[in-house]
Amino acid sequence: MPDQPIRVLWLKDDRPGHVNKVKGFLAALEGRLAMETTAWDVRWRLPWLRHLVGRLQGTPLLPPPSLMIRDFPPRGDYDLVISSGGLTQWPNTVIAKRLGVPNVYIGSPHHFPHGAFTLIPMTDPPHERPPFLKLDLVPSVVSPDAARRCAREHFPEPTGTAWTLLVGGDGEGMKWSEDDFLALAGRFLDEAAKAGKKVLAATSRRTPEKVEAALIGRFSEYGGFVHGAWFHASGGKTMPLLALFGASERIVVTADSVSMTNESVAAGVPVVAVYPPEGTPKPRHEWQFSLLEQEGRLARTRLAENAVLAELAPPGGWRLITGDQHAAMAGEALERLGLAKGG
Repeated sequence: MPDQPIRVLWLKDDRPGHVNKVKGFLAALEGRLAMETTAWDVRWRLPWLRHLVGRLQGTPLLPPPSLMIRDFPPRGDYDLVISSGGLTQWPNTVIAKRLGVPNVYIGSPHHFPHGAFTLIPMTDPPHERPPFLKLDLVPSVVSPDAARRCAREHFPEPTGTAWTLLVGGDGEGMKWSEDDFLALAGRFLDEAAKAGKKVLAATSRRTPEKVEAALIGRFSEYGGFVHGAWFHASGGKTMPLLALFGASERIVVTADSVSMTNESVAAGVPVVAVYPPEGTPKPRHEWQFSLLEQEGRLARTRLAENAVLAELAPPGGWRLITGDQHAAMAGEALERLGLAKGG
């Protein structure tokens, strides 16, 4: 292991899901390696320039990065470049090449050549040869222990074992109407009442504000309502979802949210993903959720099926996460990057 901390340059966009992936990946590495991370916000001068790069990369017609990305290049010397999200792909490859250091891209490389990245961690890689690294879960800072600690910090009064509803919005090929959202909330609250359970809830930036307002009304009328992490009502400054995970006995999440579903699963509690009546889920999304279901970590249902949410389970029964799901990944990633002890 190097005597000095590894200097990491993190290229950021503004998508919480992408941010959480990188945070989770770095947290796994930090358990084995001293690191100093510098975050740099990627800001394209014009949004369409990103798509121009996809068409012109590898040709002499491609303009210099400084003409397309503000404040490029970031200052400093680094030993590793990491990012997630399409806005960061090209600058990731350019900076890593300039510095002559390994680079990590978390997610699908899409139209970029695989060889442009040293490591591509994915839950559904096209194959398991380098640079791809097969993951069981999308990286995050969530673990059963971390969730319980966070719950104790934010809920000083014991909440018991609550049920949590996580609401997203249209995405991954799925479409929700206001009636769909309210039907799901109604079923969730009716079952919680029959079971005598306290409830928690959260919305996201993709949840329509009108829907969130209606949900606030529904949940505030429920006698066992503990807390709502309402995205729009709080201006995006909600209680961490990690605290809700740690106070939960069961989590119900709208199936459009890949990141919320993976983070819920990582908390080590039963998770039920509910699909709306409209829309066709994207094939890659379905493959990821199918794997989680086969592994005993996720149950799935459609809103129109009227299933009892409290009774749903994977076909083979629950096999919940109990520890650090990223430990094995961290060791292999460091080996691949040449950063492991003796590497």
